[in-house]
Amino acid sequence: MPSDIIMLSIIAVVCGAESWDSIEDFGKTKIDFLKTILKLPNGILYHDTLNRVFSAIRPKSFEQMFIKWADSLNIESVKRSDLY
Repeated sequence: MPSDIIMLSIIAVVCGAESWDSIEDFGKTKIDFLKTILKLPNGILYHDTLNRVFSAIRPKSFEQMFIKWADSLNIESVKRSDLY
């Protein structure tokens, strides 16, 4: 699923991944957790496949969709006391 590939990549980058190889490694290391939130019917894709998927995405479209998704997160609903 393309959305699984994108979410895996976002989660991996937030956790420190800096390359397609490190995204693949992160996915393989955290597969049990990731399967609780993503479908991943084919498991974790190889780094070359991740690269090809993202190479096919138009950057401006991805940017607009990412911003729309990020804006949809209701940060105000998280109370400051819940964070500390």
